[in-house]
This record gives sequence, C-alpha cells and structure tokens, in this order.
Amino acid sequence: MEKDTIKQLERRRFVRANYPCRVKVYSGLHKGETFFTYTENISCGGVCVVLEKDIGLFVNVDIQVDLEDGLGWLKCKGKTVWVARRSEWSEKRPRHFNTGAEFVDLTEKDRLRITEVIQICLTKEGQS
Repeated sequence: MEKDTIKQLERRRFVRANYPCRVKVYSGLHKGETFFTYTENISCGGVCVVLEKDIGLFVNVDIQVDLEDGLGWLKCKGKTVWVARRSEWSEKRPRHFNTGAEFVDLTEKDRLRITEVIQICLTKEGQS
C-alpha cells in the first residue's frame, strides 16, 4: 500500500472498503419506502449506498446489508449524514444519489463481520 493511501486511512475514524453488496434501506419518513440497492463502500461506522432519490439529511433509517459471508443479513438502525447527487445521467437512467448512512446500533458481532470483510478487501487490493 502506498504511503499516501496509508496516511489517508489513518485520518479516517473508520477504515472503509469498496465492497459492492446488496442493501435494503427503509425510510419511515418517506411513506414507508424501502430501497433495494447496493453499497459503494462500507466501514464499521456506516455505509455509502446509491438511492433513487434524495431522502434528506439526518433521517432515521433501518438498514439491512448482505455481506455475502453466509451469516445472513446484518440488520441495524442508521441515520443519513450526507447526500450527493451522482453526475451520471441519461434519458434512460435518471440521476441517483450517493447517500452516507451512519450505523446507530451496530452490535459488536456485526462490527466484527464488517471488519473481516474490510480486511479481506484491503488484502486483495494490496495483492493487485
């Protein structure tokens, strides 16, 4: 791993990994909408997901993540902490929103599951 990458990781509170996996985000604030989507990246502190609409900041959500580790869906509460419109757009594909959600009540067991996924991803990146 290059020195600049290591310095950037050290500045972050939680190390994140680019790990695309399935996610369900339920927002009671938006008429009980459930978004079936995927992750852009994940950390022990939260997840970045791609949503079809801007659901706003500081919205309480229920999050389910399929870490594809054979242990079932990780389930916890979360809160949206940032939203950014994606620049990709076409007539056939409307703009989507990268949405950062902070985990609110992640169990230690689930934190360890995420840590294992991140370690595997970082190891694979180091071998590339």
